[in-house]
Amino acid sequence: MRPTRLLDVTVTEEDGQPGLHLFETTPGRSYEYVCLSHRWDDEVDSHKTTTQNLVEVMKSINLANLPGNFRDAVAITRELGIQYLWIDSLCIVQEGDNGQDLGREIAKIGFMYQNAQLTIAAVSSPNSSLGYFMNDRWPNICLQMSQYSKRSCYSTV
Repeated sequence: MRPTRLLDVTVTEEDGQPGLHLFETTPGRSYEYVCLSHRWDDEVDSHKTTTQNLVEVMKSINLANLPGNFRDAVAITRELGIQYLWIDSLCIVQEGDNGQDLGREIAKIGFMYQNAQLTIAAVSSPNSSLGYFMNDRWPNICLQMSQYSKRSCYSTV
């Protein structure tokens, strides 16, 4: 079992802005990815995949237009050297197919988080727009994926 869709965070450009794109995973292949666990609010609701925009988001998503929590998750994923990111609102078709994709993907949600290399929980952010690197909350955030990986530190000051 694997996520049906993932975000490829390899830097792409659309109109001179850094971006990313959604793609469908290949059966039988495994993927190293990061998950984002976040609050769903009005800002997220306007940045979701539907049957109407699916072709467009598979081509390109303008990173600058995404909520702060999503942009921060992309930055962390890139910094860790991981190519793929799973965000429910973007990787699951939310509208337009009578809930078929949503039902199929929600049934696998535990798998999505369990098999991620890292799950980012955006719990310190009061909403999705602000991002989760908040000054004075935690002076430094350090992540280490394994004993063999490089250590990545983020300073919030």
